[in-house]
This record gives sequence, structure tokens and C-alpha cells, in this order.
Amino acid sequence: MAIEDLTAVVPVPADPIHPGTPAEWERVQRILGLALPADYYGFAAAYGDGRFCGSFFRFFNWASPAYPERVTTECRCVEAAGTGYGRSVLVHPRVPGLLPWGNDENGTSLCWLTGGDPGTWPVVLQSREGDSYRVYRLDMTTFLARVFRNELRCPCWHEPFTADELVFTPG
Repeated sequence: MAIEDLTAVVPVPADPIHPGTPAEWERVQRILGLALPADYYGFAAAYGDGRFCGSFFRFFNWASPAYPERVTTECRCVEAAGTGYGRSVLVHPRVPGLLPWGNDENGTSLCWLTGGDPGTWPVVLQSREGDSYRVYRLDMTTFLARVFRNELRCPCWHEPFTADELVFTPG
């Protein structure tokens, strides 16, 4: 789990909003019908609700009361974007399927490809148009830490991230 790598790059808020509890974690997993990656639990405990890099990245905090609705809405967007190009895109609750955990201002969906051990789910980026997918065989927090350190360049984000952008804003 690389939550420590991520928190070393982007400091955590002093008072996170909806950091979650073990009971809420179990409830969300029951609602979804699947276990979630452990680093996702640590992510919410450290950061809570909010956005990275101004408002560029929005993350779906499993501990937020709005989480089920956000994930359902984003699943529809992911599926619609893919079918717009004549592709059949499998999304949650299908397994394997894409389960969104965030998006960006450009409309890129940040997902996992579910199936098997949640600790091994790769990160999948889907473009807004649904015509482009990128798979990264990393857990969510390792992926984010590497992206924010500019060690991993994703084609959907053209410019490197600067130190002054690497801020988490609760809310």
C-alpha cells in the first residue's frame, strides 16, 4: 500500500471531511457487493472528501454520503462513452468491469478493472469520448503518487504537475 508515498507528495488536510470508519467501510463493500482495495480505505482516512490540484481531480470518497450516487452516475458515463464508439464496456456491478474512483475536469474517468484480488486491480483511465483506454498495473495510491511526482506521464494530462498544484482541498 502506497498511501505513505502519496501523503509524502501531497500533504493531508488537518481535519478531513468524511474520513470513514471501519463499519462504514464494511457497509459500502456490502452495498457494492465486492471488496475494495485496502489503499482506498487509507486514502479516505487520510484525505476524506475533496479534490487535488485545485479542482482538476475529483475523487469518490467511499465514506461520503454521496458516494453511491456518484459511483452510479460515473458508471453510466463510462458505459455511455464506450458505447458511443460501438464498444461494449463492462462496468460495475459486472465483474470484471470498470469501477470508477474519480474523474478529472477533462472528463477522463479514473477506474479500477475489478476481478480477483482487489489489491491487484489495475487503474484504467478512460477518455471522455470513450475512444481511449490506458491500463496501469498499479494500485490507486501508487499511481497517484507517481503521476504527481511526474514519474508516470499519462497522455490525457499533457503538462507536468508543478509543486504549487499539488494541494488537496477538502470539500
